[in-house]
Amino acid sequence: MSNVKATPEVAHANAIAAGGHLATISDAAENSFISGFIADYIWIGATDRDVEGQWKWITNEPMNYTNWSGGEPNNWGGGEDWAVINWGGVNNPSWNDWYYTQPAYYAIEFDGGTLPTTLVSGPASGDFFPVGTTTVTYAAIDPSGNSAQTSFDVTVIDNIALEITAPVNINAFATSAQGAVVNYTTPVGTDNCPVTTSMTEGLANGATFPIGTTAVTYVATDGSGNTASAS
Repeated sequence: MSNVKATPEVAHANAIAAGGHLATISDAAENSFISGFIADYIWIGATDRDVEGQWKWITNEPMNYTNWSGGEPNNWGGGEDWAVINWGGVNNPSWNDWYYTQPAYYAIEFDGGTLPTTLVSGPASGDFFPVGTTTVTYAAIDPSGNSAQTSFDVTVIDNIALEITAPVNINAFATSAQGAVVNYTTPVGTDNCPVTTSMTEGLANGATFPIGTTAVTYVATDGSGNTASAS
């Protein structure tokens, strides 16, 4: 917000020289915000200086919000090529097209650029993410100390089937009435993720098996709860 008055063309040039532009207004809240800077007329970036009657923002962005006073803009007497706010006072911050020869205070808007962000939690881009859902949070802080955070979820799905292979059926000869000691290769599950293998039926490798047929079953389970079995 300027602390001196200027004609709109001078205000426009000063705004550009400062690295910004005369303020544009997109809604009633922003209109009230700019109106509250000072209880006087304030130049804003609405103009029809290029084509009379065709009002636009100086930035050429869409003019989706206006707050003209009743009967305005009317180019009264000619030369009313820029808009001022607070035409009805700060309690009625309406707009009027006003003469380009008149001085008023002016509001400058600076379009923000990008800000560096800081990883608050979760792995960084390119890091290893575990199976399941991981929440990643980033924060941005501007030079004034204002901050904002945003979070998103990364879900890694394990959809690769487990594999487990049992030994071929084993025939052993009894060495006593109790049966025979049988050694076999314990089945091990394989997967893209860590696997645990456990016996759910039968006897372990090296145990004494009774005479007759004993079924042995192993189940492999990965961290996502996927299973596969072999007997």
